Formats: sequence, C-alpha cells, structure tokens
Amino acid sequence: MGNVEPFLLKKLEEEPEVFDQNYLVAASFEDVGNHPIVTALFNNQAYHSTALALALVDNVLFKLLSGARASITVFNHPQPQSNRETSENILYEGPKGHYLVINLLFGMAFLSSSFCNLTVKERCIKTKQVQFISGIYVATFWLSALLWDLISFLTPTLLLLVVFLYYDEEAFTHPENIPAVVLMLMFYAWAIIPFIYLTSFCFDNAGSACVKLIITLTFLASAPLFSSQSQVKKI
Repeated sequence: MGNVEPFLLKKLEEEPEVFDQNYLVAASFEDVGNHPIVTALFNNQAYHSTALALALVDNVLFKLLSGARASITVFNHPQPQSNRETSENILYEGPKGHYLVINLLFGMAFLSSSFCNLTVKERCIKTKQVQFISGIYVATFWLSALLWDLISFLTPTLLLLVVFLYYDEEAFTHPENIPAVVLMLMFYAWAIIPFIYLTSFCFDNAGSACVKLIITLTFLASAPLFSSQSQVKKI
C-alpha cells in the first residue's frame, strides 16, 4: 500500500460534510530504501482516533507476524458526556441541517412578507373601497384573499420539500415525517398570512412594508435560535 494522503484529500474535497464521520483513521505502508515505513494517520476530531490509529497498525503487524487469526482487541470506556456537550450535539447534529434551518428562516421571511404587497396597494389606491361599493361583503373579500394566498403558499411548500430531499435531511424527508412537515408549513401559512394582513394597515407604501416586515419576521424567527444557543452555553 502506498501513501493514502492523496486519497484522503480527494475525499475531503468531495464529501466535506461527512468526512469527519466517515474517515477517522488510516495507515500507509511504504518501502523507502529497503526500509519499511508504517505511517498511522488519525482525524483529531474524535478523542479516541489516536489510540484507534495505533491499534490499527499494531493489529496489521501482529497478523503479519502471528497469522491471520491473531488480533488485538481494544476496549474504550469514555466518560459520559456532560449536559452541555449533549445539548450541543443535539443543536448542531448535522451541519447541513443547521445551515438549512438558518436559510429557511430568511426564505420564509421573504415569502411571508410578499403577501402584504397586494393588500397595501389595494388600500392605497382605493380599489378595495370600489369593491365594497359594488356590493361585495367584507368577509367575502378577506376570505377569498386568504384562500388564494393559502393556495399560492402551497407551491413554495412543495418546492421546499424538493430542497429537503436534495439535502437528504432525515428529519424532513423521512416517509413518516413528510406529511407532518407539509402540515406544519400550511399551519404556518394559516397563522402568518392573517398576521401580514393586520400589519399591512400600518404602512402606506408596499415597498417599505415588505422590507420592514422582512426585518421583523427574521428577528422573530431568529430569536428562539439565539435563545437556545444561550441556554446551551449556560448548561
């Protein structure tokens, strides 16, 4: 066996998200000037990787000298994780999932705030009053707008499922979880769209309303995330 470092570097470029989980130890065997050189490599992201790398090389040499049935068995009894380490592992269980959630916060803020454009414009140019004068009921006007916006929200929801499937996050793509994810997003739409309707009365310009609502929704969505991080640090 030659030098395995080029192989490991290639894998690091191809699979940066899972490299630390899949490649903990390695070993290379080379002849340099009629002298065998054995090199043990370890990934220092795991506390026990140094001992595993040494045990790997020892096992290979032991089998070479004593036969294929010979082996050295190593037992590892680590200390249990602290509450803080356990909480951090849960919070940052997967880098892809963590980044996906952060980007989802911004994406949902942009999507939700877009529903204020029509309501603000209708109120500013008085088209809503024209419909009321024509005989349309107030409840009919708002319920029809809500129904249409809910249908419009369904398309981004389905596109979000495609993104979840692409990132292969089990929390979102497990067959038993997909209906719950869709239902959760639709419940979010049912809650956020009426909220956008109410806040639209505070603005007289659709552009400024959209920008201010994006900032507000981003802050409201990020606050629980920052709160959970601060709670982890206190443990």
